Amino acid sequence: MARMKSEEARKYLAHVPEENSFYCTNGSYITSIEELGTAMEKIDDQIYYYHAHDHGNDFSKWVGDVIGDQKLSRDLDKASSKTEASKRTQERITFLQSRL
Repeated sequence: MARMKSEEARKYLAHVPEENSFYCTNGSYITSIEELGTAMEKIDDQIYYYHAHDHGNDFSKWVGDVIGDQKLSRDLDKASSKTEASKRTQERITFLQSRL
């Protein structure tokens, strides 16, 4: 597996334009993986499960389609709880920051 370059890590950690933000049902919006990590720790279970349900995972889809981080997208899709999704997001942020 090829090593991740700092440019790629920087791209994944960057903020997206407002029109590409992730909008939560509680009215907040997320513009980066780091903001997603913070949101995962703060949102209640009801909001998490509204976006991560049996028919798909909105967080995973946004990370894959907008951010472009396919690894985190897959990890979020596999997460069975908000706690697990939060942990996987924080681990990915730490990894990406270590590549800068």
